[in-house]
Amino acid sequence: MSKRPLLIVCDTLVNLGDLALLAQSVAAGRNQGRQVYVRQWAPPPPVIARQVEALGASIISGRNLLGLPRLASRCDAVIGGGQIVRSNVSLPSLIAMIWALALVRLGGGRVSGWGMGVGPVRGWLARFLWRLVFRPGERIAVRDALSLDHARRLFPARAVVQSADMAFLPGTLHRDLAAQDFGGQESERTTILIAPCIEASEGRSIDGEGFPTLLACVRQEMPKAPLVLACHDPRPEVDGGAADWLIAYYDLNDAHKLDDGQLATLCEAYRHAVLTITNRLHASIFTLLSGGALLVVDDGSDKMRALCRDFGIPSVRISGPPDASVIAKTVTAALNFDRKARKKAMLRIARRAQSNLLALGDHTVTQPLDRPGLISAQGRSTARQAP
Repeated sequence: MSKRPLLIVCDTLVNLGDLALLAQSVAAGRNQGRQVYVRQWAPPPPVIARQVEALGASIISGRNLLGLPRLASRCDAVIGGGQIVRSNVSLPSLIAMIWALALVRLGGGRVSGWGMGVGPVRGWLARFLWRLVFRPGERIAVRDALSLDHARRLFPARAVVQSADMAFLPGTLHRDLAAQDFGGQESERTTILIAPCIEASEGRSIDGEGFPTLLACVRQEMPKAPLVLACHDPRPEVDGGAADWLIAYYDLNDAHKLDDGQLATLCEAYRHAVLTITNRLHASIFTLLSGGALLVVDDGSDKMRALCRDFGIPSVRISGPPDASVIAKTVTAALNFDRKARKKAMLRIARRAQSNLLALGDHTVTQPLDRPGLISAQGRSTARQAP
């Protein structure tokens, strides 16, 4: 490892989608020949912490007022990916982040954003502090058009570009989600996978009056397919509780609840899903990467609507009185999606995701999705992997 260590500043790791983003960033850093550290304000659950360590990264507490400054002064720093720029980040955490990044710069390091999600930041103090995170001229790469609009408003003097979510960067996550086993055989798709998100504070829910109709239409198409409820955030107050609610309220006693907190288990579930039904962003991205059929429940999320538009994903609202014919047509459209058009969109977004790495001077460009794991450096194709 010859380059400066890489300090990744990411959101609290309680969600397997965020862990997947971190895995992408860690692999990118290690492919650059760097030692990788992950700054966490709150300690992640032990099951998540063990997986971070297995990636070859070390977790350092944002509250470590001795170790973090000493480390930051010899690092480059990356902020992201994930929806990290938002109003509800605690002020102590944000101030500590600003201090650590200042020490990165004082030590001669660089700071950049990788595929960040940027939401509306309200309140003059929060906006003032977020503007201290990046200096004028530093490159900020955001994951989508909505984040680009928010970032340009929040960081008017910064260099903001639209890249793509780090999950689309070809690498280890793509290999884990590829619908093939180690012998090159196609994985058998046998299940219906529901990845629920019920978040009252954001007005988001996969539940609604039309949920039984949606489930009936899906079961009519695939009467023998087992039902799996995949919890990206298995905590009882988030996806774990949402899955329990759906099972109890709709008598889904034959459903398997997947909540072990293991990214590998989650990826395996997506590889075997005939159809994924979700209102969660990274559940949708995992399905796209696995090549499976996808139906999005429209709960009013702008970022989900943008994803559906970019990839031609069928979506349906089920919050009001159900229209069985519309729901049935949407299910059919989801199962019979245009594979060529979606693959073309995936290749386009993968190339955009590669631009996340340019801010730290990396000129290694990963190959498109149909050749995961291969990396081309200045036109030479090699089979490099994270050590």
